[in-house]
Amino acid sequence: MNYQKHYNLLISTRLTYQEERKTLREFRFKQQSINRTSESYFENHHIIPKCLKGTNNKSNLILLTAREHYTAHWLLSKAYPNENKLSYSLWRLANDNKHKINSKTYQLLKENAFKNGHTEEAKIKIGNAHRGKIVSKETRKKQSDIGKKRIGCLNPMYGKKQSEKTKTHIKNVMNKIDDNGNTKYQNRSIKAAKTMSITQQNGKSIQQEITEKRLKTMSKVLENGKTKYQEMTEKTKKSMLDINRETGLNKYQTIGKNMKGNKHHRFDGYYILQAEKFATTSEAEEATNLNRKLIAKYYKNPNIVINAISYSKSKYFQSIGTKNDIVGKTTSELGFSFEQSN
Repeated sequence: MNYQKHYNLLISTRLTYQEERKTLREFRFKQQSINRTSESYFENHHIIPKCLKGTNNKSNLILLTAREHYTAHWLLSKAYPNENKLSYSLWRLANDNKHKINSKTYQLLKENAFKNGHTEEAKIKIGNAHRGKIVSKETRKKQSDIGKKRIGCLNPMYGKKQSEKTKTHIKNVMNKIDDNGNTKYQNRSIKAAKTMSITQQNGKSIQQEITEKRLKTMSKVLENGKTKYQEMTEKTKKSMLDINRETGLNKYQTIGKNMKGNKHHRFDGYYILQAEKFATTSEAEEATNLNRKLIAKYYKNPNIVINAISYSKSKYFQSIGTKNDIVGKTTSELGFSFEQSN
């Protein structure tokens, strides 16, 4: 079937009705009618499509009925099967309530419309349309709710893996330096920092609101009588102390082994107080309320004598005994010791 011939025939026969159709449409506009089924409803159509270098000149525009417009785009998509923009135009028309198509046609249209993705020109237009756009709180909430539902197989990227070519392309784009000497990663961070520091009507920044919300969530007491923070801390401790069957080491020891020579976060061994073991200074700090410098000092040096000043400054020492009981005793006598890691 010669689709181009039928398209040309459709356009040539409708060109004779243009003056009459313009008059009918003007009458419809004056009546402020929105009825698309009325005899005065027409749609503008580019005789030579813009994707085939057509223009917006009046000579390239024609008024068609909704049915004629759909037929014209259907013929064009058949005449130029490799032009995905024409398939996309027809797919858009098919999604309007004015036209009804079967499932097979819908699938073919969608596949042809999106098989090559957006052109560079389309990407620029989409980017310019959204640049500087302020999204309302209601819209952000709707987007967030939709995003939360997209888990597992509902996520469009579920089960898919990006190729090395795609990963390299993303990396190159994000690391490309702009006129200001910043990469895209850096610009995102700068923009995020500015956004988070904006003072709102309540006098608080967005960052302050988020922090308060997190603190409120983490300090909420659960049914078991513990806060969410305590529950997470216990779960993390338990996980970190689990012994790996292959290596015979727990996670703290594994980290220490892998980071040998690195002064930060190195696992040296266990801090022991009254037979209770702590794998990190932060755990020991939580149990004793001693600062981390003192912890490292008291646990690792068993012969340090506690003086009156140390007693007066430490809530832990005050909680376990009177001044006469504690002052003059060594750290080892009070139960402080350190078990060196192998």
